[in-house]
Amino acid sequence: MEPDILGRAYEYLLRKFAEGGGASAGEFYTPREWSDLEGGKSVQLLADWDRFRTDMLTFMESVEIILCPTAPGPAPLHGEGLETMFNYTLPYSLTGQPCVVVPSGRSRDGLPIGVQIVGRVWREDQAVAAARSIETTIGGWRQPSMI
Repeated sequence: MEPDILGRAYEYLLRKFAEGGGASAGEFYTPREWSDLEGGKSVQLLADWDRFRTDMLTFMESVEIILCPTAPGPAPLHGEGLETMFNYTLPYSLTGQPCVVVPSGRSRDGLPIGVQIVGRVWREDQAVAAARSIETTIGGWRQPSMI
């Protein structure tokens, strides 16, 4: 198995973002754009995606839960941080793995910081159970102070 699975996912994200001309990270290819891709290009994208998904499924045979950040830092102001918005979440969207996000703290400025719990495919129960345990241990959601 390739050692840098998440790095490959990030490279895949960047390539799709660049190929989409900087389109919204959640909408790289509309159905019309997908149909406009050259056959070889669409086949290669699907093959890369399938290879990445296969690698992650293989990795998850030895791991029940992945605990990771949801973002590279605290929540940014609206409209900021778009270039890194999906760095930590996209790999699991590409693989179809269940994810739960719970609050894990606040920045010095009081902005929320989340932790992402990723489970095996079709094991939402494990991801939710782990999230519940983490949330209970940390204290769960707290209303932010008004600025």
